[in-house]
This record gives sequence, structure tokens and C-alpha cells, in this order.
Amino acid sequence: MKAERIKAGDWLLLALLGVCCVLLFLLPHLKRDAPLTAKLIVNGEVVETVSLSTLNEDVTKEIAGCEILLTRNGVRFTAADCPDRRCVKQGWLKEAGDTAACVPNRVVVTLERDDAEIDVVAY
Repeated sequence: MKAERIKAGDWLLLALLGVCCVLLFLLPHLKRDAPLTAKLIVNGEVVETVSLSTLNEDVTKEIAGCEILLTRNGVRFTAADCPDRRCVKQGWLKEAGDTAACVPNRVVVTLERDDAEIDVVAY
């Protein structure tokens, strides 16, 4: 039995699959034109919403025992009075959907795009 060689059509199909894989990988990174909004949440209620694109200088907010640094490029916890300070160790939040929480102080910071559309609702 003779081994069959790969034909031109097979190479074309492999090339198309490769291009599709690359596009699917890059697609989430292409839509970065909408500005980011930081939501500061305490005890499940939104305390403040800050559009990062409107910031001209770095802003530090103190909320419920946590110090939060807001810049044009991202958000981070810089200090907290909780015992383990895991929120501070999480580092920078820079992409839409990034979230950090200080559980003992019940403070949550989340980033969203201003033009975010609801794609799924779960009950």
C-alpha cells in the first residue's frame, strides 16, 4: 500500500484553518477603541463610576479602608487595612472584565468598556 501525498487542495484547507485560528485569537484584541470605565462597588452597591479616558492625572480614592489608584491606563488597589492584602497583590487591572476585590472590606473594582453590550443574561 502506497502512502498518499498531500494535495494542493489539502494545503489550501490547512492554510484557511490557520488564518481562521489566528483571526479568532486576535479578534478580542482588535476592539480597543472604546474607553474603559472603572466601577467602585461597596457592599454590592456602585459607589462611584469613573471613565478612565477623562482622567488628566492619577487619582487616589479611599473607600472603606482601601486605597485605589485610578490612571488612564488602569486601576489597582495600592493599600488596604485588611489582614492579608490580597487585593493589593493582584496588581493592575487594564482590560475590560478585569476585577479585583478586597473581601474583608467588601470592596470590588471592575473595569468595563463604555460601549459594552449585554450578550448573555443568566437566571
